[in-house]
Amino acid sequence: MDKVIKFDSGLTLAVSPMRNTRSLSAGIFVETGSINETAKNNGISHLIEHMVFKGTAGRSAFDIADEMESIGANINAFTSKNMTAYYTVSTDEYAKQCLDILSDIYLNATFMEENLKREKGVIVEEINMTEDNGEDLCFELLAKAHFKDSPLALPILGTAQTVNGIDYQMIQDYMSKYYTADNTYIILTGNINASLAHELVGKYFEGKLKKTGRKSIELPPAQLTSKYICKEKAMEQANIAFSFPCINAKHPKRKALLLLNNIIGGGMSSRLFQEVREKLGLVYSVYTQPIQYKNDGYYVLFLGTSPDYVPKAIGAIKKVIAELKKDGITEKEFRKGKAQFKSKTVLGAESSAAIMRTNGRNLIMDEKLFNLEEELAQIEKVTLQDTRELIDLIFDLDKISASCVGKNINVDLLGALKG
Repeated sequence: MDKVIKFDSGLTLAVSPMRNTRSLSAGIFVETGSINETAKNNGISHLIEHMVFKGTAGRSAFDIADEMESIGANINAFTSKNMTAYYTVSTDEYAKQCLDILSDIYLNATFMEENLKREKGVIVEEINMTEDNGEDLCFELLAKAHFKDSPLALPILGTAQTVNGIDYQMIQDYMSKYYTADNTYIILTGNINASLAHELVGKYFEGKLKKTGRKSIELPPAQLTSKYICKEKAMEQANIAFSFPCINAKHPKRKALLLLNNIIGGGMSSRLFQEVREKLGLVYSVYTQPIQYKNDGYYVLFLGTSPDYVPKAIGAIKKVIAELKKDGITEKEFRKGKAQFKSKTVLGAESSAAIMRTNGRNLIMDEKLFNLEEELAQIEKVTLQDTRELIDLIFDLDKISASCVGKNINVDLLGALKG
């Protein structure tokens, strides 16, 4: 049975035993990311994520990798706007070893100067790669256009200037503030019971993180006004993205949003893909994606096309949106959307790693664990009227922003979609 355990220190443990599996996924989720950064230390969350793998008081970087590979386990991490996660995926017999190493990198990383200097260089190259990737850069510019002065507009990687400016003391100050027991969630999914999970987490984590009562900041929703950012780059494809108003991750209609997204631009049978790519051949790529946080979110529409096709592609997208706003979705689309959503949910529930990531995100966003039967019941409760209301909310063309990356994109994107 799934269980959430609160330790005296404020540390949270979530255990989700899974039947018919020999896998074990263990994750440490800390509720901090670029949302907690400033213009001065932007990129520090991601830099810390890299640095914890570079050595601890008792293990070198090679030792960490070698010990994990010696038991056939994988270890990895990621940083987002509002969380950072460190996790392992292994067979169930290696629960102790995985938690030992995870706790070591989380609690005892050394941040040696030579390693810090080297890893800054690696991250600057990662930033340069983003600059060369039209789609990634387009999304970064769209966040700036949509969220403007909010910390949500800051890039997760930071900039070359901010990353190079981060020093050891800044890292210690940041971790002291956010890498605390109150902000830490240990997630275990797979072939493990609550008793063993409690014992191992108590041994490796409890009492080793300070309790401050401090949580990650919660920002007010962005005040939406149209903004357009375009960056000229010498690349053949025009990368274009639009943002629309969206509900947050805790909203009661969040399941309806995911269902609706499948129909609008979430797959090969979606309206946008079929109309703009398959029927008209105007784009190489077109899709939609809701991106949600605790108190905010935005709905993104991305397309990649030739600069010559931009006006026609925007016109085709405008037509799809106009039809959605006028008529909503059909009963047939609604039934298909539910079937797709249910299937994706059931298949995802068979992976201990997927459940681990979902539980980490859910606890931070909404303080809930994934429950398959509840998820399916919530999907079943979605009505056609729910999708109608979301269409009216999302496609408010007075509140859209846009970004583009490419060369010779001489089109007023906001005007083209609104007009």
